Amino acid sequence: MNPKLETIWNDLNQETSRIKSTKDALNLKGKYIGKQGLVPGLLKTIKDLPIEEKKTFGKEVNELKVKIQDTLFSLVESFENKKS
Repeated sequence: MNPKLETIWNDLNQETSRIKSTKDALNLKGKYIGKQGLVPGLLKTIKDLPIEEKKTFGKEVNELKVKIQDTLFSLVESFENKKS
């Protein structure tokens, strides 16, 4: 995995350990995958990469996005289940 992507994933994991509510999880969602988030920002940089790197980097960014979505969805779901 690209070092920049690995750093983002590690940062997310550190931040998720401090989440105490659904609101916190949704704030992280905005920070990482929201319209102005880190992942969309990375996707915008693909156009500046050499052709041979675009496909690999794009694939890795999309895989990271899915991992982030899954992680945050699980967190929100766990907080919602605790409320019930």
